[in-house]
Amino acid sequence: MRYEGHVGAVTCIMDMTQGTQVVSGSYDKTIRVWDVESGEQLLSLKGHTGVIYGLNLSPDGFRMLSCSSDCTIKVSTSSHISRPPSSPSCTFYSKPQNLEPWNPPP
Repeated sequence: MRYEGHVGAVTCIMDMTQGTQVVSGSYDKTIRVWDVESGEQLLSLKGHTGVIYGLNLSPDGFRMLSCSSDCTIKVSTSSHISRPPSSPSCTFYSKPQNLEPWNPPP
């Protein structure tokens, strides 16, 4: 499957709903939510003024957190963020800062 829509390199990805949706962040300063099976873009979030370097979900699974080279962390909510994952995970590329994924306590 190929997911197309970002106009800059993808810097981070996250499985959001146990394999049915994936989220990506990019150099184009957007976060996009994709349907895994169809590749359809479900949502595009704008608001950061820098590269998106990290993504994660809140412990309840209903809020997505993003961090950016603009030195901000943003919290997003959406009807597309609708199911808590079994175990949130985050994969990202970090440059030049050393960013750490937000891992909520058990």
